[in-house]
Amino acid sequence: MQLAVPFTVRLGDWALGPAGPPTVSELGLLGCALASIALVTVRRGGRRTAS
Repeated sequence: MQLAVPFTVRLGDWALGPAGPPTVSELGLLGCALASIALVTVRRGGRRTAS
């Protein structure tokens, strides 16, 4: 989750007005951060096995 914090703060600054819109590179990096978070946290369908 820490990967997405700087980007979400940047989007919040833009939404609240003190900063301009995010650049294409910022949006791309945000997408990469969110994709990497999803790879780690989203559980795929299937049965869980007891350990």
